[in-house]
Amino acid sequence: LGAISTYWLSLRLAEKQFQHSKEISKLDAWHNAASEFIAAFAKDLEILESESTSGEFITLLRSTYADHQRSALAKFSHYVPAAKRAAFAADWEQYCYGENESGKPLSPDEIGMRRDDALFLHCYPSSSFASATDPYGYTARHIRALLSYAAET
Repeated sequence: LGAISTYWLSLRLAEKQFQHSKEISKLDAWHNAASEFIAAFAKDLEILESESTSGEFITLLRSTYADHQRSALAKFSHYVPAAKRAAFAADWEQYCYGENESGKPLSPDEIGMRRDDALFLHCYPSSSFASATDPYGYTARHIRALLSYAAET
């Protein structure tokens, strides 16, 4: 009877250790995804907040989007709680494409453009699609809004 009890207790202990390791692994994966997501925006946010923006900023936005942000989004979006995914997706779309008159994300289809062509078009101050009188401040606010999901999750 003692051997059976010892065996049963060792199985329970092993199961608890396995579950604990699994939870730590999930937290580690979330932390890595959140860190990569935050890092993908660091350079853009630094430039936006330094007030040393120029016309080449749009080129920088598009290149960091293609090189870093898109893949960081793919990894991180799985960790956004289900209840916040729609809001996260809307914030992402507003960051990429601006917003229409009603404050909803502007769809490239609304303006008859391909998604890649419409990307950050709202950041050109002279663009008729500019989402704000200060497109750089607008973009910085949306980056901070996106980064808040990495802090909350």
